Amino acid sequence: MTENKKSFNRRQVLKVAGISGISSVGLSGFTDPSEAHPSESVNVIEANVFIDEPQDQSAAYLDMDVGKKYHVTSNSQLEFTSQTSEHDKKLIRNRGFVTFVNDLISDPAPILKPIEYHQFPVSLRSQYRTSKSVIFSEPIVGEIVQVVAKRNEPRLKIKNEMHDLPIGTEKIFNLSSREAQIKTKKLTNDVADKPEIPESQRSLVVEERSVNETITPKIKIKNRGEMKINSD
Repeated sequence: MTENKKSFNRRQVLKVAGISGISSVGLSGFTDPSEAHPSESVNVIEANVFIDEPQDQSAAYLDMDVGKKYHVTSNSQLEFTSQTSEHDKKLIRNRGFVTFVNDLISDPAPILKPIEYHQFPVSLRSQYRTSKSVIFSEPIVGEIVQVVAKRNEPRLKIKNEMHDLPIGTEKIFNLSSREAQIKTKKLTNDVADKPEIPESQRSLVVEERSVNETITPKIKIKNRGEMKINSD
């Protein structure tokens, strides 16, 4: 366990390395947009990448409450929102299959990559969205997880194993467990030692540590099949 103390500053708490490969993923396509023709329907797969909440109650988190890029209506249509850019709309219309991961879109992207992750989603919202991520003191390395599609038969590839994704079925896959150093932050009653600032204006001290916990990344995924794109 490591320990240090810093003055409490909300900007510092939120200013951490990006969750590369999760916050940036979201749209996987299998057609070259330059050769495609816009369509009013698309085959949709939704997925979440996450871990369970850490046991330590003082674990440090990053707010992931971003604007909705799309919405699934009560009659199972795909509806764009004010957060959906014209570029993303074109990509979605020009592809036979799209995979949304944690509601965030890029082109193209697997669900998970064998790269370093400095934080990881832990809290899920409805419609496959994430509200917050836990911060690691030391990054973990992800696995290769991606959707492989041939016509109307998408499958989930985890390492070298293939898993069927029947239309309308939701599945959860546990990936390899590993040890992780989770950052913790605890606000103390100590006032920061900054003589140049009046004591009444000084911030409190945050005690930072790292704790070791076993984590198991999970993939929650659902094949929604072909959906009409609601442009209204």
